[in-house]
Amino acid sequence: MLTYILPDSVYFYFVAAEQYTGPALSQENPHSPIHSLPPELLQEIFAFSASPFPDPAPLFAYARRNQRFNTTSLRISCVCSYWRSLSFVTSEMWSWMIVSSPDKRCLELVKYYLGRAGDVQGLNLFLKESDSPPVGRQWAPAILRLWIPEARRWSSIHFDFHHTPPIPEMINLPPETLSGITSVSLKSGMAWRRSIAEQFWDVLHTSPALKAVDWNLTRVPSSAPFSQLSSIEGLNQTLSLTEFLSLLSSCTRLRSIIATVVPVAEAEALSKATTIVAPYLEVLLLPMTPMEIKSGILLDYVQAPSLRELEVYVSRSDSAVLRRFLSTSGCLLRKLKLKTKDSVHSEGNVLDYLLEAAPYLRSVEMCDLFHKQLSSLTMSAFSPQMVNGDISILLPSVVSLRLLLIGSVPEGAIGDMLSSRAKYGAIPWCFEFYFTEDNYLQTRDYRVILQLQKQGLYVKYG
Repeated sequence: MLTYILPDSVYFYFVAAEQYTGPALSQENPHSPIHSLPPELLQEIFAFSASPFPDPAPLFAYARRNQRFNTTSLRISCVCSYWRSLSFVTSEMWSWMIVSSPDKRCLELVKYYLGRAGDVQGLNLFLKESDSPPVGRQWAPAILRLWIPEARRWSSIHFDFHHTPPIPEMINLPPETLSGITSVSLKSGMAWRRSIAEQFWDVLHTSPALKAVDWNLTRVPSSAPFSQLSSIEGLNQTLSLTEFLSLLSSCTRLRSIIATVVPVAEAEALSKATTIVAPYLEVLLLPMTPMEIKSGILLDYVQAPSLRELEVYVSRSDSAVLRRFLSTSGCLLRKLKLKTKDSVHSEGNVLDYLLEAAPYLRSVEMCDLFHKQLSSLTMSAFSPQMVNGDISILLPSVVSLRLLLIGSVPEGAIGDMLSSRAKYGAIPWCFEFYFTEDNYLQTRDYRVILQLQKQGLYVKYG
């Protein structure tokens, strides 16, 4: 019995289901729509519900809810005797093991899940150590030693170590053992020498099934199977523009990349650079760098007709670079994040990028603007405007809008923007914004937000 393993609420249902001997719930309430589904479809639903995909971020959100182990599969099996019996023959739903800050209970749950998963191919294993002082540091290695004998069945592994040193049994796995692995993320602490991490990656790169990598290395590994990769993260190296374009050119099947690119002091290289077409690229994220850069310039050298998500730095250079990129790529963005390094860039730079590219942003559903001095100018830009007798709305399809670190905003500016967009059915139903320390939400704006919240608007501010 799992008395000491489970949280009280889960354990209560687990025991109840174990001891229940009456008819299945489907017999008690045969008219419930859920019981009209064939068992094969229910099994598919169970397996899908047990995984964190298609929205895996953050994979370790369970830790924030004081849950060290994702017990979704266990909870499903405790609903009723029918679901319980069905879940026990659905091996796929037990193949997801997500562990955060492990303890003894997590070790026992891993044993239980491995038993229920049986011989299913495709184990998805996530292990994150606590970054606090290493109390109970023995549990992460103990869990790894349960998983290592099953390495031939690994499909995805995501390991985040702070204290655990390299385990010889894992580092020395033969390449043929890992031939089925498709996705790997490895974050190692100070206990791992760089050469050890690179050695393990060399083995992982031999997998013909490998598609997604989160390297967390200081250089692009030469052993990587570039032509088969679809997702790249963890490039702890600043790439030059030519290095970035070379990487894009090598990864012909790439769908997602997160990289830091600094196209400076490359006048001669830029004059010789050719445009790279990335036909499958859907996500291009160019996060913040520790220096003043013009990362947006690289957009002039990339065409991505399938792009759906873009994060890029706004610079004081050509504000039409985003428009040119979107027009030549012919893509339909769904998510857009524009950032500036500090208040040196004026608020107008951010809005210039948006307004220049506005005709190509009508499909954007999620938009984040990061700037230290966004103010009433932004509120005005997002309000409906009369242009040549017609109403023009910036980002008419946006449903999630985040404005970070807003500066001085006159009373009514936020409320007027939201209510005017609501009038034309273009309100962002998820609206998040933050004030600087010397500002606060005005009474007039607060009243408008309260009214719109009754209509379903979700607002987060601080």
